[in-house]
Amino acid sequence: MVRHTKKDIELPKPQFQRTYIDMSTAETLAYNTLVSAVQMNLVPTSMKSKTSGFQDSLLNSKQAKYAHRALSNLRLACSGGTRVVPTLTQEHWDETLSYMKGKHGANEVELTVVGNFLHRMTTEQLSGCMVCGLQLQTLFLLPCGCQICTECVNSKTTHCPACEKGFDADDFQLLQPGLDYIWKWNIELAKKMREDAARLRQIYNEAIRQGVGENPHNMWAFGQGPDQNNNPAVIDEPPRNVHDPQQIGYPRRRINIEHQCIFPTVYTDGKCTICREIHLECNLIKEGSQCSVCHCVSEDCPKDESKAHYVTTKLLRLYITDHKGKLFPPTSSPQLGEARRLKVILFSQFRQILNVVGDRLIRSFGTGCIAEYWGKTRNKELERFSKTSDCFCMLLGKDGSHGLDLSFVTHIFFLDEILDKSLESQVVARAYRMGAKERVQVEQLVSRHSVEELIVQMNRETSVKDLYEDTNKGEKIGILKSSTPSPNSPLTKQKKERSNLAVIEKAQQQAKVHYLLSNLKLIRAGHVPLKPCLRKNEKAKRRVNFQI
Repeated sequence: MVRHTKKDIELPKPQFQRTYIDMSTAETLAYNTLVSAVQMNLVPTSMKSKTSGFQDSLLNSKQAKYAHRALSNLRLACSGGTRVVPTLTQEHWDETLSYMKGKHGANEVELTVVGNFLHRMTTEQLSGCMVCGLQLQTLFLLPCGCQICTECVNSKTTHCPACEKGFDADDFQLLQPGLDYIWKWNIELAKKMREDAARLRQIYNEAIRQGVGENPHNMWAFGQGPDQNNNPAVIDEPPRNVHDPQQIGYPRRRINIEHQCIFPTVYTDGKCTICREIHLECNLIKEGSQCSVCHCVSEDCPKDESKAHYVTTKLLRLYITDHKGKLFPPTSSPQLGEARRLKVILFSQFRQILNVVGDRLIRSFGTGCIAEYWGKTRNKELERFSKTSDCFCMLLGKDGSHGLDLSFVTHIFFLDEILDKSLESQVVARAYRMGAKERVQVEQLVSRHSVEELIVQMNRETSVKDLYEDTNKGEKIGILKSSTPSPNSPLTKQKKERSNLAVIEKAQQQAKVHYLLSNLKLIRAGHVPLKPCLRKNEKAKRRVNFQI
């Protein structure tokens, strides 16, 4: 038996491309909010004071879980489709005002200014830094009442950069309000709006059946009411209970009954009125932007979601070029078989990103064009992706990065920068493998001036060994000593070596996270670097403490 490798049969190597995408205003705001949250916990824990806060710092090995969570949140924000909203409990609100009045002698005017700042912070409004003028949701609150951004204050600051009043580090730490953060995903808000519209539609239909004959309470928005001939948009089935979210005008679900699926004449959710199954054969590109079965209409991806908009536009261009026969030139070799057709993989480590991008793709192209490889139906989705010509794109997560044979794939898009390059190689190997006949195009999407660009720079210029040696050696040695099995342990030599390697790998991953969190920067308008607004002898030294 002769063993062949990719070199032996000269497989065409993948063609890699990295595309930098500018984040939209909404995405930049969400990203800056998370960076500010990291730095707001970073600066106080690194200040020299009577009560050290380093035990809560993300550079402390005991906070490794929260450090990884903070980095994951930042990477999620880079892909867009969400808003990050700071929240403050009434207890912390009153406590902040009490500190300002009782400990720092703030008058009524200053208390009003601080109260207005807290109100803007928790209602998605922006406040300007009193030094550099950067507009952010969250700022440092100093004992003098000034509001300063997290890059105008560092661990050695002892005087307000705006009014030059001195302050104590302990008082500065106690004064910061305890903020929590809520994620508001765009697709969830859009889903709620569609459900509300469907409920209003049922109320309208009920009013029509009762003979009202006009728009009750003027509830219809544009495009939701009767058609041009003033025919009411009545749904086929009579409503059951308009106040029950589980029964928005549909009959009960009938299981194991042979039937032909019936869909409402006006699009609601794309589900059959009998079995409640989604119509999976929509191709909105071929059918003129509207499905003839479930009547769903193609929706444009909003430009505020930069990566989703880029992917949607790029896939549409590839699909049109492929159907014109210009994407892959026809081959005359019988060994290569039929001409290649467009097959695209969209990969991300985060399910939330796949949900956002997948929702936009399905609403732009239709359910028949997009497959999702997860859950109980992933094998059916994979078969549909490989055998159906209309289905040209599949969403792939970490559970599909190993073992799949996708040698027919033509394009791979990475929606986020991969921290572990071995995982990226595994994903590419799904298409670059035995059986592949042509080159696969690999495109990596990177949000400009964000932590993703910092990951690219780290992987390109800095070795893991350097990061590992630059961290606190005493702390790392402590980790190794505490994790290494004792000589009297019954573990074999092989198990001891595996244990040591696992500990070293864990420490190296932690060093990567520390490097990224310690070098975070806010994204500014025009991406102009921050001018030095601190004293000349003060050098910024950042340490992180962040928890969402």
